[in-house]
Amino acid sequence: MAALRFNVRSVLLLLPCALLVGFFVYDLGVSLTAPVCLSPASLGTGCLPLGWEGPFSDHWGNRSRSNAVIDRSLNLGFGLMVFTICSALLYRRSAERSNQSLIVMLQIGLVLALLLKSTLLNEAS
Repeated sequence: MAALRFNVRSVLLLLPCALLVGFFVYDLGVSLTAPVCLSPASLGTGCLPLGWEGPFSDHWGNRSRSNAVIDRSLNLGFGLMVFTICSALLYRRSAERSNQSLIVMLQIGLVLALLLKSTLLNEAS
């Protein structure tokens, strides 16, 4: 078994994806445990705006707690998948330079895919 090569470059290559996964874990935890906001005035207290009407009614992820949890779980699943692929590519022995560019492209693709998903799900039906 080859020894893992931890250096500054490998840490910096995985850092963006690791931070995203950390944010996704936090976001999932918040969607599971946060209380429901009673009014727009209570938004600053760490509550979830679920089921509101008016300007908040078009957001798919906020129509119910289960939709919010599903949305955050998908984000976490995609983030973990890309992080695992990037980690495996980083520690492969062959074609190290091409692996590094592929790692960067995968992480950019993850961000773009999640932005596209959020945009599509927030469109009015």
